[in-house]
Amino acid sequence: MKEILFYFCVFSFIALFESCLEAAPSEEFMQGSTDNYYEATPQGTLMYDFSDNETFESFIEKFSLDSLFQESRVVFPLKKRYLNENLKEVEKLVEKADWWRVILEATDNYSMRYFENKKVNQGVVEFRGIEKGVNITYIFELKAGEWFLVEMMDLSNK
Repeated sequence: MKEILFYFCVFSFIALFESCLEAAPSEEFMQGSTDNYYEATPQGTLMYDFSDNETFESFIEKFSLDSLFQESRVVFPLKKRYLNENLKEVEKLVEKADWWRVILEATDNYSMRYFENKKVNQGVVEFRGIEKGVNITYIFELKAGEWFLVEMMDLSNK
């Protein structure tokens, strides 16, 4: 019985793999088609297109994925506000040597939203807990066409 099950699994895998190969577009098709295929990065997408001014959305993506870029776009010392063990708001300055990389994306535990206020050249990324008291805000400023993290608030009541 185990032998039959083994051969069945192997046959199924081969059939699945072969059908995937047949479904892939041919090289001739890709060269002859211009639909949804780009040789160069299309302008105006989330592919870090900073040719003119950065969009806040593409900046957030690169800020989250590239640790060296992130470090270059934090104004040090960074102002950080948080709640101490007595739930009182405290402010401290974070130096470059104490910086840790942050990833700006939602998870199962908290949601993320971001928005940009073009009137004051400011962008905000907020994280709010879905079931817990997560309340983290990152404040960015647009300076000479580039976004910089200028303040961080962690007012979570964990």
